[in-house]
Amino acid sequence: MDEEPIIRPLEDKARSLHTHLKLAGEPKNALLYTPDKLLSYILSVLRDETPHLPEVSRSKWSDLLALLNSHGILPLLYWKIGHLPPEQQPPENTVAHMRSMFMKSRALGLQMEKQLLNLLDAFSNAGIRALVLKGSALAWLLYPDPATRPFHDIDLLVSPEEFPKAREILYKIGYQSTLREFDGFENPGCEEAFIHQTNSRDNCCVELHWELHNFFGMDRDNRTEDLFHRAIEVEIPDLTFECLHWVDALTHAALHLVMTHNQDLRLLWIYDIALLAQKLTVPEDWKLLQERSSIWGARLSVEHSLKMAQVWTGLHLPKGFDDFSTWPKPVEAEISALDNAILRYSRPGVYLKLFLSDSPTVFGKALSLLKLIFPSPDRIRSRYPSSHRWLLPISYVRRWWRWFVKSIRR
Repeated sequence: MDEEPIIRPLEDKARSLHTHLKLAGEPKNALLYTPDKLLSYILSVLRDETPHLPEVSRSKWSDLLALLNSHGILPLLYWKIGHLPPEQQPPENTVAHMRSMFMKSRALGLQMEKQLLNLLDAFSNAGIRALVLKGSALAWLLYPDPATRPFHDIDLLVSPEEFPKAREILYKIGYQSTLREFDGFENPGCEEAFIHQTNSRDNCCVELHWELHNFFGMDRDNRTEDLFHRAIEVEIPDLTFECLHWVDALTHAALHLVMTHNQDLRLLWIYDIALLAQKLTVPEDWKLLQERSSIWGARLSVEHSLKMAQVWTGLHLPKGFDDFSTWPKPVEAEISALDNAILRYSRPGVYLKLFLSDSPTVFGKALSLLKLIFPSPDRIRSRYPSSHRWLLPISYVRRWWRWFVKSIRR
């Protein structure tokens, strides 16, 4: 009876929510088929409710940990479980595994904080204004401890006019772009990835954006200047930076969740949405969210993201904004873009067509296709690492094999 209030809504809502928007794990949506007792426990912890410790075998706990690894949520769960009385905590070996993930996240976070400070100082000395995005900002802004919100790259936004100068600054301090995309053909991510050439072990990848919210099949209308105009400044010990306004951050997080990662949704990203929503004032910010999400073509993404946050975190939407039928209706271009974003995973031909459509010339399409098949060596090494640099061809083969396996499964 204690599980009824949690598990039944999950069965009724989450399974329908994740029909097309799939949770990370192998297979996709595997978390939905976790034993009810365990799932109820995790949901209670995420919702800050009193959990009922299930009587299950250690192997079931191990299976759950392996699954939750892909959701990036273990450091946060460790923090929350640590505040529970002993009789409500999982077995010691389970807690120990969570603790190890938390400590790894803390160590990485301390190094990335130092790296971020160096980056921002370099930009500031050159007169370049940069906004910190996604997990790089949210770890300090929303979470009880930065270690509870792990992130593995640093995302920064600069204006398109200052992007070439910002890139040169990164070159001067030891970074190299994995692919010079700003000068060539269009890129829906509107970003370049940079890896430190002499100290890549202690420096994570830096993703430098010049625009946000560009996706296949959507009209492009650069509003980067508006994001800077509404930016907020954050001051924490040893670190000061600017980031997106809460409404813009939620819009960006929703698009990242639904448009970019709709086949590998992580609980951590859904938890981001819940925390960002709690930062919005009523009714001012919620009205702005309705307006800006429509302008950015994110109306459906915001709706899906908030619904997922309601189910998984127990988020309560304020009265007057909890009925999405009263929100502005999404335009046809947004509906089509979301359909394309989902179909590109199940139909490789759709993805290829959309990918090439961003290049207006035959030469541009050829470059885009070459980039798709043969990404830069640095990017391939970071995603498919091998024991020696000269084994790079094996990394490419692993990438192509992964494509083949996915195609067979589909």
